[in-house]
Amino acid sequence: MVPLVAALVVTAVATAATRPQQETMTSQCAGLAEELHQATSSLHEIEKTLEELTHLETTSWPKLWTNQQDDGKFGDAVQAFLQEEAGRLKHIQKVTRKHRDELQQKESGCGRMKVTAPGLGLQQ
Repeated sequence: MVPLVAALVVTAVATAATRPQQETMTSQCAGLAEELHQATSSLHEIEKTLEELTHLETTSWPKLWTNQQDDGKFGDAVQAFLQEEAGRLKHIQKVTRKHRDELQQKESGCGRMKVTAPGLGLQQ
């Protein structure tokens, strides 16, 4: 009887020791899923905004701000501002893509757990 109790105690201790590690992995994978979702959403918003800025840049919209007294300087300033903002967004897009790619690599380490959209948790 004593060996059976000892075996049960050893099994219980081993199970208890692995449970926090599994829970930690589960929460890490869920955190990765949330972060990946946010990065993907951010990229989508950045791309939409870049399209709008590019459209404004390539149309004659900046020239609408030109009046005869400033010889087009204000329109040129608007054009330069749009180009600068597009450049900033492209940099943010590049950094966000890199971050998203890193998250996707980490997510692949979640093993057979399938990471799902936020609020849905993990599926095994």
